[in-house]
Amino acid sequence: MAFFDTFFTPTDENASASLYALLKRLRVKVTRATVRESLEQHPDFPSLLSLSDVLNDWQVESMGLQLNTVEQLRELTLPFIAHLRKNNGWYVLVTALQGDTITYTDNEQGRRAESLTDFEKNWSGVVLLAEYRPAEFDPAEKNQQAGEVDYAEKHKLELLENLRGPFVLAG
Repeated sequence: MAFFDTFFTPTDENASASLYALLKRLRVKVTRATVRESLEQHPDFPSLLSLSDVLNDWQVESMGLQLNTVEQLRELTLPFIAHLRKNNGWYVLVTALQGDTITYTDNEQGRRAESLTDFEKNWSGVVLLAEYRPAEFDPAEKNQQAGEVDYAEKHKLELLENLRGPFVLAG
């Protein structure tokens, strides 16, 4: 994985982290490594199309929209990914919108809350909506399980990999 990390730019990492955060919020079981690998393999990565296509691969319905005003954000179902003009294109996960304050997660700055006016200055007008309805709520789709095949096994391996770190032996 170290070789892969060498070529993963901050913008690439942002796309991967934002999509992973969205999947966690939607409770779709996909490992962080699979999100990164799936996006990296997409020919249009790190575009919004790449995020939407990999969501669809995991049975998560998604739709990109170009909105005209920041006020239209109030009509959207949370959470959703918003595209900012920062760093030649940056994704954030919007988690709340109350009054004139929007709350979102940025993989570099963490959880942020700011006025809609300030948010609008950096927002490109583009959002990615995603919806996952578990099979128990939609009997017609019981055979379609959202998420990653072999998630449990891959999740265990990812946890073990994360636990592995530099150890110092003292004697």
